[in-house]
Amino acid sequence: MADTTTAPTSSSTNTLEESLNKTDFGHWLYENRKLFIAAVLVVFVIASGWLFYKQMEKQEAQKYSAEVYAFEMAYMEGFRTGKLAIADFVTKFNALSLKAKTSPSMLPLVLEATRFMDEKGESKKAEEMLKVVIESLGVKSSYYVFLAFNYASLLEKNGNAQAALAIYADYVKAGQKLMLAQAYLELGRLHLKLSQMTEAKTHLDFVVANYPNDEATKLAKLYLQQVK
Repeated sequence: MADTTTAPTSSSTNTLEESLNKTDFGHWLYENRKLFIAAVLVVFVIASGWLFYKQMEKQEAQKYSAEVYAFEMAYMEGFRTGKLAIADFVTKFNALSLKAKTSPSMLPLVLEATRFMDEKGESKKAEEMLKVVIESLGVKSSYYVFLAFNYASLLEKNGNAQAALAIYADYVKAGQKLMLAQAYLELGRLHLKLSQMTEAKTHLDFVVANYPNDEATKLAKLYLQQVK
């Protein structure tokens, strides 16, 4: 019996277009293949760019953390023990890059240093140091809460109650969530100190009405007794 050959069926000779056209999605995909490939490339470029950015961000954070660590090792012990003068410490701090000054790893050192300076009668230098960090971070920063109250306290101590009041007002307006009762209490107290009785009453009443179980309410009620 002679060998017979089977003719190729139509299914074996289907082109890519014919295969894709079997479904609506396949037809759309084939018709828009150039657009689809371009979209994939765009997604790839964006994803690659994001990964590169995160890697650079991580490297940058490590770089500034290393700068902070070197600063701490070189100067903090001498500063704490009084072997390094406050003025010299401030000079060393000012020589740091701005990114290092506002690095999360620097903030505990800044708080420690400014409190120490305040205790040693150098509240003005402490205020100036905090000002650099505060203004660089911005009121929207999640780290702002740890510095704002200290900074406002120094401003008031150094004779600038109006500027201290503005710090608390900006803090509240920025939508910060932590220590809000205390912030409103300070607003009321400072308005009272500045003889702005209407504003003082508004903020103190707000504390009493909205934070009845907070420790700040007890003080708010005492201050309200002074409102005329």
